[in-house]
Amino acid sequence: MALLAEKYLKGEHKTQYVPEHDGYMGRLPITDSVLTDRMGINVKEYRDARIRAENRLRIQLKQYADEIEASVRQELPSYVLRMNSLYLKRYEIGMFDQVKEEIVFTQDKSQAKVFTYESEEGRGLAIGFNLTKEEPETSSFYLDVRV
Repeated sequence: MALLAEKYLKGEHKTQYVPEHDGYMGRLPITDSVLTDRMGINVKEYRDARIRAENRLRIQLKQYADEIEASVRQELPSYVLRMNSLYLKRYEIGMFDQVKEEIVFTQDKSQAKVFTYESEEGRGLAIGFNLTKEEPETSSFYLDVRV
């Protein structure tokens, strides 16, 4: 992290002129060659270490974002169930609380079946078919897909 702080936050930085704002906006990071001269190491070694640090940071931030998103999805008051880009539209429960053969998915989120937070069916379908909860909303026209 110290490598990233040195490159992007600390030290002398140049600013970037943006004509749309009629002034200097944003700071440009220090070049790798300037930092390697300061540290007295090889440019390739520095770049490899910086890239590894950036990748670790990127992975850690993605994990945090995924955890936050998952916790928000669990607490939605109403939700639709999604598999990749398809949303659960219709299904039938047969005897013994099992889903019958025909399950209908759609690409249009507005046509998807909306479940409430208290719905045991929605929770069971999400777990049984490995579907993801998502907030319901309207969208444009798409075709239905039957499975």
